[in-house]
Amino acid sequence: MDQFHHLFQNLSSLTVLSLGTNSLSGPVPYELGRLQRLQVLDLTINNLTGTIPPSIYNISSLVSLVLASNNFWGQFPRNIGETLPNLLVFNTCFNKFTGEIPASLHNLTNIKVIRAAHNLLEGTIPPGIGNLPFLEMYNVGFNKIVWDGDQNLDNFIKSLSNNSQLNFLAFDGNLLEGVIPISIGNLSKHLSKLFMGGNRFTGNIPESIGYLTGLNLLNMSDNSLTGVIPREIGNLKGLQVLELAGNQLVGRIPDSFGDLGALNEINLSKNKLEGMIPPSFRNFKNVLSMDISNNMLNGSIPNGVFNLPSLSSVLNLSRNLFVGHIPEDISRLESVVSLDLSDNKFSGSIPSSIKGCQSLEKLNMARNHLSGPIPKTLAELKGLELLDVSSNQFSGVIPPELQDLHALKFLNLLFNNLQGGIPSGGIFKDISKAYMEGNPRLCIYTSCRKPRTHGKLLKVSIITCAVGVMAICMITFLILKRKAKKSIKSTSSSSSLRKQPFMKVSYDELKRATEDFNPRNLLGVGSFGSVFKGVIQGVDIAVKVIDLKANGYYKGFIAECDALRNFLSNGSLEEWIKGRKIKSDGSVGLSLEERVNVGIDIASALDYLHNDCETRVVHCDLKPSNILLNEEMVAKVGDFGLARVLFDASDDRHHASISSTHVLKGSIGYIPPEYGLGEKPSQAGDVYSFGVLFYGFEKNAIMEVIDPKLKGLIDISGAQLHTKLDSLNKIVEVGLACTAYAAGERIDMRDVLRLLKEAKDILGNARERDWKFPIPVKHKDFEFLIKKLAPPLTAVILAVSPICYPPESLGQTLDIQRGATLFNRACIGCHDTGGNIIQPGATLFTSDLQRNGVDTEEEIFRVTYYGKGRMPGFGEKCTPRGQCTFGPRLQDEEIKLLSEFVKFQADQGWPNVSTD
Repeated sequence: MDQFHHLFQNLSSLTVLSLGTNSLSGPVPYELGRLQRLQVLDLTINNLTGTIPPSIYNISSLVSLVLASNNFWGQFPRNIGETLPNLLVFNTCFNKFTGEIPASLHNLTNIKVIRAAHNLLEGTIPPGIGNLPFLEMYNVGFNKIVWDGDQNLDNFIKSLSNNSQLNFLAFDGNLLEGVIPISIGNLSKHLSKLFMGGNRFTGNIPESIGYLTGLNLLNMSDNSLTGVIPREIGNLKGLQVLELAGNQLVGRIPDSFGDLGALNEINLSKNKLEGMIPPSFRNFKNVLSMDISNNMLNGSIPNGVFNLPSLSSVLNLSRNLFVGHIPEDISRLESVVSLDLSDNKFSGSIPSSIKGCQSLEKLNMARNHLSGPIPKTLAELKGLELLDVSSNQFSGVIPPELQDLHALKFLNLLFNNLQGGIPSGGIFKDISKAYMEGNPRLCIYTSCRKPRTHGKLLKVSIITCAVGVMAICMITFLILKRKAKKSIKSTSSSSSLRKQPFMKVSYDELKRATEDFNPRNLLGVGSFGSVFKGVIQGVDIAVKVIDLKANGYYKGFIAECDALRNFLSNGSLEEWIKGRKIKSDGSVGLSLEERVNVGIDIASALDYLHNDCETRVVHCDLKPSNILLNEEMVAKVGDFGLARVLFDASDDRHHASISSTHVLKGSIGYIPPEYGLGEKPSQAGDVYSFGVLFYGFEKNAIMEVIDPKLKGLIDISGAQLHTKLDSLNKIVEVGLACTAYAAGERIDMRDVLRLLKEAKDILGNARERDWKFPIPVKHKDFEFLIKKLAPPLTAVILAVSPICYPPESLGQTLDIQRGATLFNRACIGCHDTGGNIIQPGATLFTSDLQRNGVDTEEEIFRVTYYGKGRMPGFGEKCTPRGQCTFGPRLQDEEIKLLSEFVKFQADQGWPNVSTD
């Protein structure tokens, strides 16, 4: 506003200055304060900054001061009510004002509008608001306001009983607490909008809310309200918006809601409501948006809910327990933009009439029991941007018409029974946007080549082959029959254990087999029990001892028994990595493409656990031996013995279900750094384990490119090399992003899946080319490769060096260099204890070494230190006292060296330890 400086000096008689809704920037000129006859100052919706000049607050003639939607900061003068005695409108919303609400504002007995929402105001609502008989609008929402002293919600509501003209009341988005009082029904009958959401209010919604018959908007969302929804809300005949989401309301939805004929928007999501949708919902003739998701509602959808002609925005019924078929009259939702039916128990097929929902942009039907083919009529929804039908039982082929949906940006067909080919156009060109894993018969995994037909020749060939096959089968049957007879005779003396597929073993036999469950025979400890190694009649067995005290042990046991039904013939990923598995063609190990496919399978499973489960799950023990491969080389993630269920912080189960132990969860080498510091299991921990695992079985892929002669790639062309290099760049990018030291810096599993699909897409495009003239790799190609891969690979080696290089025995004398090396290799993590500062040079006692071998399956040791200064990397608030955790499998002399090294470093101010 610099250009107006001189102009304002010559406008001493100006009474109205309205500059709102422009692109003005910079500070407000001080010269504005010279306009002593100014009555209206409107600067709303600009880009003005800085503080308001004090001279503005001295224009006593001001009737309206509107500063909303700028970037002003600073505090309001405490005496603003004295210097602006004629003020009727005070509007400072959407700025960065700080400090408190001036109490003098409540002395302006003629004021009509006080709006200071969306600032950084603190303190409390000053007294005296009841002395403003003409007050029509009071909005202090979205600040940091609290109650002070004897002030509470009841007193505040009662103080408004004299504000008979009050039409708009908002104090949402603050830090206010308390129970909503019955006196709320005594507010002005003219009150049309009441915003109370986003605070910390508790208790029930009082029935007296039904007395506020003038309300057209009621927002009590995102509090901690309990109890049932009072049926008296049905008395609010003029209500247009009802927001009760994000509370802990229980019981049924009152049938009286059907009397709210004027309702435009209803949001009851994220509560604990039960029962069926009231049939009276069909009376919502004006509703535009309905969200009742994240409850425990059940039954079928009443007739008419899918037949509300006014619905034109959102219909969200997700995360409930609804059953039944999706009705044909879903076609009446022709104006709905977003339809979410996910996470229910809907069955049957998607009706073809869904083509009538011509305005749909988002359609989510994931995680139901829907079956049948995916209807081709979905392709008639030309504006569709998101389609998610994952985790159902859809069968048949993917409709090729879906590739004509040019607006489609996200397609999720995961975990169905789809089969056949994948369309090649549209969204299917970008594999990072189309998710199709978990369909075993889809051509992601198997070949879909169509057999060629050659008339009579083909028929003759088929008949000839059939006869030949029958003859071979007959001969094979006779040979096997003879061998079987011999086998029965030769095995007659074998142990009874091998004769009987399901041998009955007594408890005493199991005790003897495991040496009375001797701890040295302990193989592992899971969430529901322990596994011991034993020997019966010369055969090694594994005995699982169920912990009957464990929560949910029975369901877990049944689930594990059920898991044994599916035999995965290709063993574990660990066997393929170590070369124990051999393919039918005699080759050892997995090809680059197979490794990428396995990575995609694992990432898909983790993405489902982290993002698509109704309750999120963390695996906690991801490693190659827990990844199993079926006959089609599809990877399955197993062994959920250490898995943890994550609940929202607001969930009642939260504190009881998440482990609070500081014992390391997982397998040494795959545990993220923060677990060594006592952090709870998290999705970021699984991501770290995936990154380490992925590096482990991709390292051969790097050698396949760097030294093709070792992998039989003598004739690889330069173009192929660069294609593999591009794919490996993606793989390295994934690994680095997964193994970031700080949990918050790691990539999400959904992004991991996207990047791996891009890597696969690169390889797929390379495979489609015609490599008829291979060109030997030239020296410059290797030079280019090394320059590209060296920096990220070096970073990878440094990131996982504690895993790659197990500790060595370093002797009994203190050697600084060797101690530092062992510290770097064996240290799982260090943390400040936050205790009192101990005198420098305190003695490190032997008792400070804590062994936790039984709990972790791998012995770890903690060394407590008291030093002169903080360890490098800790902030100023941290103390010189802390702990370091070391492991695994350290010798006694190594433990002694680490103890002496840590004591020396603490005493000397950590001269040999850095954050690097």
